[in-house]
Amino acid sequence: LPLSIRRQRQMCIRDRGWTGRAAQYLGAVYFIFAFLQGQVELPAADSSTHWVLWPFLEQKITERTDVLMQANETLQKEINERKQAQAELLESEERLSAIINASPVPMTLNDNEQRVIFVNPAFVQTFGYTIEDIPTLSDWWPKAYPDLEYRQWVADTWRFHLEQAKRTGSSFQPMEVTVNCKNGTKKNILASAASYTSFFDDSHLVCL
Repeated sequence: LPLSIRRQRQMCIRDRGWTGRAAQYLGAVYFIFAFLQGQVELPAADSSTHWVLWPFLEQKITERTDVLMQANETLQKEINERKQAQAELLESEERLSAIINASPVPMTLNDNEQRVIFVNPAFVQTFGYTIEDIPTLSDWWPKAYPDLEYRQWVADTWRFHLEQAKRTGSSFQPMEVTVNCKNGTKKNILASAASYTSFFDDSHLVCL
């Protein structure tokens, strides 16, 4: 370093204590930035021996701070939007659940892994089966349709109607079937299905 700069730094260290040491460290940092920027002169100390930040350094810090603040604002906005969407979804699900529970029409909810995840009170009252009796569709089919040949026809027809609804984007075409109840009686019902999506790829609400 030039002799004049070294003397000024030593004065800061002697007269300013920890302030002088901080100035020493800042001087080293400034030198690196000056080198990277292609500058050849070190910053001079002002009349109070405090080091003066270079304008380009202040500008870089300001720009980086602005970028971080904008990124934080964007992230906070996304978090708030996601929370609002989750709250609206939960409210919608609760409203749908209340409607299904109050409906006099027997209904079940099946997911895309062939699990029965919900049956409403009307379903239990009509057929006698609780969700513990039919946790999956594999449990439902032989109980509801004990005759193997008839069960195969129902399964094939049901699958055909699902594929047709998926292919055309239309509503599921209801089909008349005879269901074997838990107490051994039989009921003739009109079965239909509705999907949470437009393509019957997710959960199905089955009305019987």
